[in-house]
Amino acid sequence: MKLLVCGGAGFIGSAFIRNYLINHTDSKIINLDILTIGSNLKNLHAVNDNPNYKFLKDDITNESAVNEIIKDVDLVINFAAESHVDRSISNPKPFINTNILGTYSILEAIRKYMPWSVSFFGNDRLVPLVEDLSKTIRVEDESVYMTYPIEQQLTQQVKASSQKLAEGESREIANSLKLLTEVIDVGVTHLIREPKKSLKFNFVVDKTLNGVINMTTHLGYKRLEKLGTQLDQQVAATYVDHFLKFMRHPA
Repeated sequence: MKLLVCGGAGFIGSAFIRNYLINHTDSKIINLDILTIGSNLKNLHAVNDNPNYKFLKDDITNESAVNEIIKDVDLVINFAAESHVDRSISNPKPFINTNILGTYSILEAIRKYMPWSVSFFGNDRLVPLVEDLSKTIRVEDESVYMTYPIEQQLTQQVKASSQKLAEGESREIANSLKLLTEVIDVGVTHLIREPKKSLKFNFVVDKTLNGVINMTTHLGYKRLEKLGTQLDQQVAATYVDHFLKFMRHPA
């Protein structure tokens, strides 16, 4: 299989490429990245000499380049995006170009050169998915949230851990972040893993998507775990307390 990975020099994209090439030695990857803030080719040092890996410096808004690449690949995975979105307040143009127009460029190329993929997202697949996800929507104070149920026991554990942090127990930091990871993973299951089943992909596509989901969540959880070794008790308590504000409706 030949993959195009857009934004593969970023934190998540580079980790995906490294792990994918290790576990799929018969696959080839083209990494398309413009190398803006958040991108670092040092993240890919381990695969530079891999004959199945190729790096191309270009922008996903470059439609001709995107079309030229996509017509020769089997699968497209897009991690490309302008990050640090707080910067969009003072300068929104790069975010509109990359995150909206760039994504549109990719989707148009896919529609042109991978017409079979469009059927994956026809109404017969999307309607059940949209109906399922619409049940998770909650509107409060003009803000829109996607919600999911959490077991009462887990909710109480998070609250108890938060209380210990508030009382100054620095040894509780690691456990608090571990519990938050459990809460997040419940959300990944309710909002991504389970709804994905309604799309009824074939075995190969489903397995690939599961791999992407599991890898990206695992990387995020490992980063949270590492964060636990860097935060002091007061900052950790602030983070957990903020997280608790979104757990107002236990199952």
